[in-house]
Amino acid sequence: MSAGGRSGSEEPAIGSEFAGHRIEAVLGHGGMGIVYRARHLALDRPRALKVVAPQFSADERFRDRFRRESRLAASIEHPNVIPVHEAGESGGHLYLSMRLVEGADLRELVAASGPLEQGRALEIVDAVAAALDAAHTAGLIHRDVKPANVLVGSGTDASRVFLTDFGISRATRGGETMTRTGELLGTADFVAPEQIAGDPVDHRADLYALGAVACFALTGKPPFQRESELATLFAHANAPRPRPTELRPELPAAVDAFAARALAVSPADRFGSGRELAAALAAALEDAETVSPQPSARSEAAAPVRPSSHRRRWVAAALSLAAAAAAAAVAVVLVGSNNGRDGGSAVTGTSTRAVAPQPRASPPIEVGAGPTGLTVGDRKVWVAAREGDDVNGIDLTTSTVDAPAIEVPRPLAVAVGHGSIWAISDADDALYRLDPGEGIEPLRIPLAGGGAPSDVAVDNRWVWVSDDGGGTVSRFDPAAPQEPPVVVELVPGPRAIATGLGSVWVVNIEEATVVRIDAESGRREASPIGLAGRPSDIAVGEGSVWAIDNYNGTVIEIDPRRNAVDGDPIQVGDLPRGVKAGLGYVWVALGGEEAVVRVDPVSHELVGEPTAVGDNPADIALGDGAVWTANQDDASVTRIDP
Repeated sequence: MSAGGRSGSEEPAIGSEFAGHRIEAVLGHGGMGIVYRARHLALDRPRALKVVAPQFSADERFRDRFRRESRLAASIEHPNVIPVHEAGESGGHLYLSMRLVEGADLRELVAASGPLEQGRALEIVDAVAAALDAAHTAGLIHRDVKPANVLVGSGTDASRVFLTDFGISRATRGGETMTRTGELLGTADFVAPEQIAGDPVDHRADLYALGAVACFALTGKPPFQRESELATLFAHANAPRPRPTELRPELPAAVDAFAARALAVSPADRFGSGRELAAALAAALEDAETVSPQPSARSEAAAPVRPSSHRRRWVAAALSLAAAAAAAAVAVVLVGSNNGRDGGSAVTGTSTRAVAPQPRASPPIEVGAGPTGLTVGDRKVWVAAREGDDVNGIDLTTSTVDAPAIEVPRPLAVAVGHGSIWAISDADDALYRLDPGEGIEPLRIPLAGGGAPSDVAVDNRWVWVSDDGGGTVSRFDPAAPQEPPVVVELVPGPRAIATGLGSVWVVNIEEATVVRIDAESGRREASPIGLAGRPSDIAVGEGSVWAIDNYNGTVIEIDPRRNAVDGDPIQVGDLPRGVKAGLGYVWVALGGEEAVVRVDPVSHELVGEPTAVGDNPADIALGDGAVWTANQDDASVTRIDP
């Protein structure tokens, strides 16, 4: 029976057609639905098709969350993030169509062979950590990191590790929650204490779960395994922190300290990013003495905990939520990952970290004249070569530049998203949509206002353009970019724009402010945040917003929860021109020093030595597990491997 004739309660049958797919086999069942092996009929490609159970598909509140989460999950672009090819509804069922990965999950691997060899466990944790960093940079929290959601490929994917099931995640925006009373999002063996309690959850809940997954991979058991789900939930918030060496004595003693830090009850005592966690595990497995728990985590590991009043509230919440969870399905859905990165640093205390390996810069890649902007897609780096009047594509696999380049008059900045490349031209005040792989001519979209476009950014729904001279920010619908945009009136001077944490952040060089715009409504969210000097670029990542002051040579952190500057300006060097946050650090391109520096987002300290790049780096981007700079004066791009 075709999907069009199916009732909302009938599951697709093997051999039937559903939403343009032919159902071939059942791959698995979950609390939220069924995963099928299917074949996309139009493309003749295998797919993993997740069909949501009727009781969820019929729930309007869940449907809203599903639509939001599937858009956000699909916005994560990385070679090792499983693409969401399609999300929608057919025959009364919500569904996701994704890349099909052949292999087993981590739970199955451990069940078949026992605890993993230390090096293999580290490789898997490192890959999942990278996947989480990519998601967190995009403003997405997974909320159900567990062994069953870690896929290890076989065949052509044998060296790949994938993190799946981003569907119960939520955007890190404004404290909004899509969770009902009594609905526990997560899995008892790997859930963070604050998630059990119903407290606000950020990316550190995912890192707690990853620490629990690391313990599972190394010992073969969850860190707080108990006889009942209720007892397990209680243990997460109250039991002494686990000692993996008690289950596997051959592990280095430093692994116990790693576990105490990774599984600290307080989010503030945990690692700050996936990269940081993976590097600390690498050091622990080498028995590095630099790995030590936070003071509070150390006391928890050494002796039974006497719950504080705050901890007692967690206990009560665990009891009530566990009872509710016993009667309710724990929601689960699908998507993506990332490959591993080099590690080697460890964190001691809350504000300092052992110096990580010095990043390595690859030989410069020659591009068109005067590159001033770049962005990283899933297969290529796209570079706006302003003096060359073109946009260059650099293949991520071969590091070679596509020929011919795409002609755009004086492109200033470039972004990738929604299946296209978006470039702004200050020669003819236009936004260009580029689709080189489709054989489609560039689409020129005139900008209203007669100003001077200064930057372009993409979020999960819109394309945003800032206009320096006109003092506006315009929001375009990528599905209909020629339709009149939503225009946000500011004052002249919006120099750069960044998206994340549910908002659009605009830095104004003339007014020395940052303006926050609500992405959904297209309106300002709060009063401008005053800075100093001449702020010229902005980035979102590592849980905060970061602006650079080109005049004073500083980076400023902005707390998105308070809409205020957090701490003193951070001195970074001469003429900072570009900033990005991710991979565990804040990265700054210094035009006056021909170098990139990295800042610890917690301590605000510079880490390691500057990394030399090309002449006058004008922009910086993150992607493919690396840092990239567009070097304006020698027409080159530099890749830096952290």
